[in-house]
Amino acid sequence: MLGRQRLTVVDPASPYPDEQQRVFDWLVGLGRVERVVLTHQHEDHVGGVEDLRARLGGVPVCAHARTRELLEGIVRVDELLAEGDRLDTDAGAWEVWHTPGHAQGHLCLMLGEDVVCGDMVASEGTIVLEAPDGDLTDYLDSLARLEARGGRLHPAHGAAIEDGPAWLRHYITHRNRRTDQIRASLDRGPATVLEVVERVYGDSIPRQVYPLAGRQVRCHLAWLQEHEQVLVEGQHWRRT
Repeated sequence: MLGRQRLTVVDPASPYPDEQQRVFDWLVGLGRVERVVLTHQHEDHVGGVEDLRARLGGVPVCAHARTRELLEGIVRVDELLAEGDRLDTDAGAWEVWHTPGHAQGHLCLMLGEDVVCGDMVASEGTIVLEAPDGDLTDYLDSLARLEARGGRLHPAHGAAIEDGPAWLRHYITHRNRRTDQIRASLDRGPATVLEVVERVYGDSIPRQVYPLAGRQVRCHLAWLQEHEQVLVEGQHWRRT
């Protein structure tokens, strides 16, 4: 939530009626909601949008053009936001940054030392990239851009992160190390995506989440392919 009494709500997520009621009651006690902003289209960020819109009498929902495209028929996006736009509140004007990588239409919001960063990072663990919407090249570029800006991060999942640049550097390092592991796994010979998952993750994750890990591995393989370090032949990836 941005603002003091003229409020902007970011990513009302819950699909559960009891939680939606609590959010509405809390907001009514704070002030007047002027808009809803979506950082991106994933279900855990938009599940309560239409309920909140109805309760508030039709406040506009704002998002990137790509997010509106992906939410067509699910959530109505009324106003488009793009790089450099500003959202006026009674606590200042938040600058909009387009930060693709986790999602093609992902947005962050900046004001002073504060960065509302959606799913660029989480305060615990790491953020999953899923092909085709997830793109490792874009993600690394967006993380580096946020690191250079500095500030305090407010992720969608978890508490605020005071030392934003250090946490962003940790994320970049983690992704680069995973790429190194995947590259090394293919030094052992050609493999399918799930065979790469087996080689890289082994028993460190439950077998039932291998398909999810595979979608993330595909993002790293796409990066390696873009840099001409691997190629794919049928279902098998191999080193060049």
